[in-house]
Amino acid sequence: MAHSIMDANARLHPAEPKIRFQGKRLGRLFLVILFLASAATPATSQSWSFSVVGDSRSGARDFTAALTRIRDAKDPSGKKSDLPEFIVVAGDFDPDDANYALYRGVFSGTLYPRFLPVMGNHDSGYRSFISDTIMPKEGIHATFERSTVSYYADVRNVRMIVVDQYRGTGFKNGCINDAGIVWVEQAIMSAKDVDHIFIAMHVPAFCRVRHVGEGFESCPDQRNRFWDMLVRHRDKVRAVLAAHTHNYSVMRVRDPRGPASDGKSYPFESDGVYQFDAGGAGNSDDGHITVMTFFIEGKAASAQVVQSPSGQARFAVTRNVDLLARF
Repeated sequence: MAHSIMDANARLHPAEPKIRFQGKRLGRLFLVILFLASAATPATSQSWSFSVVGDSRSGARDFTAALTRIRDAKDPSGKKSDLPEFIVVAGDFDPDDANYALYRGVFSGTLYPRFLPVMGNHDSGYRSFISDTIMPKEGIHATFERSTVSYYADVRNVRMIVVDQYRGTGFKNGCINDAGIVWVEQAIMSAKDVDHIFIAMHVPAFCRVRHVGEGFESCPDQRNRFWDMLVRHRDKVRAVLAAHTHNYSVMRVRDPRGPASDGKSYPFESDGVYQFDAGGAGNSDDGHITVMTFFIEGKAASAQVVQSPSGQARFAVTRNVDLLARF
């Protein structure tokens, strides 16, 4: 319709052809400006995801089942889902060399999701393999010190901060030391251009069923100060992602000295920070293979947990969580 009107105008005003030319030229210029503006704007509103699994040690069959579920996942309409941008393996994935090869094998021939390793207590014999093989292959650079598996990765509008609880930023079999607390806060505060921040570490701040009172809980002063710091930054910090206990759990904690510290409660405190324990994807005590996937869409973030009985591959959704919901 626009072209017919211009043509009609040209016929009615043959002495003014430049007006028609300039109109086309301005229209094209406008379209070019729109294209450049859209290309320069990050596509952070597009939905994307990352996944988390934990404690796959010596459980190749269930680890394969978990990774295959991630690779072949379908949306509610039955359409193949996009692969996650990356997968956090939350520690204790020994034998690390064999399980890393297994991971790469499952995703061979696909748009390979980046592998983000977390140092677990059973990975100590593979520290150099993680630092010298996995991290360079995955484009990861330690940002605390080279021998420490503490780093952060910015993917789209998310910063994933990974904390080594056994060297450099950690001590006493799972605590995060003062230097580690400062480093994590600096990594949070420097994330100016992201909407969401997640912290990945092996030992939870609040253990359930197993290892209660051990690890990070054996250093209550550091644990409480660490969690208080996260809560201060809850405008961006969405969740802590851990494993270690071999039992899946989720809670939302504002006060680390409250019910979360009793070793048995699962509090959901408004304005708190979530803690997800990934349970096991190869070595679980709760009888399940657990896979957690986090969906990001602009400033919205949610989590979905799927589980299968151990030794099988019959996954079903067991929980959905809106990470920004207030109650």
